[in-house]
Amino acid sequence: MLNEDLEFEPLETKSNLKPDLLKSNLAEIDLSCPIIDEHEVILKGLVDMKNMKRLLLM
Repeated sequence: MLNEDLEFEPLETKSNLKPDLLKSNLAEIDLSCPIIDEHEVILKGLVDMKNMKRLLLM
């Protein structure tokens, strides 16, 4: 297996990696990260702040 070439399908990011999309992408590659649920509000807030900053700079 270590000598085999691995191929990966691109994961959807929609340019905003909100917690639900992050969990979905991780599930597609059989990974989980329980800490995402613990910090969901903070992660959503960071995405929203990034989007607000982009709007203000337009």
